[in-house]
Amino acid sequence: MAFLKVAIVLTCMVFVHVDAQTIECHEGDSIDDNELVAPENFKTCDDGIKQCKVSGTTNNTSSFKYGCSDNEQTHPDKCAPKNDKTTCYCTGSKCLPPKPTVNSANNIFGTQVAISFALVVTIMNQIVA
Repeated sequence: MAFLKVAIVLTCMVFVHVDAQTIECHEGDSIDDNELVAPENFKTCDDGIKQCKVSGTTNNTSSFKYGCSDNEQTHPDKCAPKNDKTTCYCTGSKCLPPKPTVNSANNIFGTQVAISFALVVTIMNQIVA
């Protein structure tokens, strides 16, 4: 009788383990300093993890890291900023999280140069005319 109980318990454990599905997520740092690009290598996540993520500081694309979600909690498939860090989630194996908005000092500098150039051209047109 005890053998039958042990066999039933072991059978149930096997079915539970077979039912558990694992996912794979991109793993590593963004591979482009100017644009957020997912690394080509993947990592198999722990049992119960259903989401992949990308997180980093919003002022530098090279700071973003891809990987499995930290826990089994399910998050919406979108980006969530918190302080100076943004984390984006997606659901499913080999999914690609949405790209967060990155504050780039290069964009600000480019705008300043364009405005300065327009101002110089306007002044030069006034002088020449």
